[in-house]
Amino acid sequence: MTESITLNFEDWDIKLSDRTRDRMKLQIKLSKDEALAFKNFMSMVKPPEVDEDHFLKGIFKLGIETMEIKLMEAVKQHAEDNDLDLSSVGVPVSESPEKE
Repeated sequence: MTESITLNFEDWDIKLSDRTRDRMKLQIKLSKDEALAFKNFMSMVKPPEVDEDHFLKGIFKLGIETMEIKLMEAVKQHAEDNDLDLSSVGVPVSESPEKE
C-alpha cells in the first residue's frame, strides 16, 4: 500500500536570518510526516558519495533554477501578449519564424 504525503506550504514555518560575512541561514520546520517523507526521499535518491549538506544545497539550487526558468517564460509570455520589447532590459528574445 502506497501512502501519499501532501506538503502544505501554507503551514510551513520558514525562518530566514542574515549572518555575518554576507551569509544567510534558512531554516524550514517540517511536520513529523513531512520530515519522514523527506528522509525517505533523500535515502532513495541521494547518491552515497554526496553528503547531506551538498545534496540539500543541490535541491535548493535546482529549485531556484527551475523557478527562474518559469519566471523568465512568464515574463516573455507577458511581453509577447502585450507587444513589449524586452531586449533593452537584457532579456534575451528568441527569434520566431515569420508566418506567411
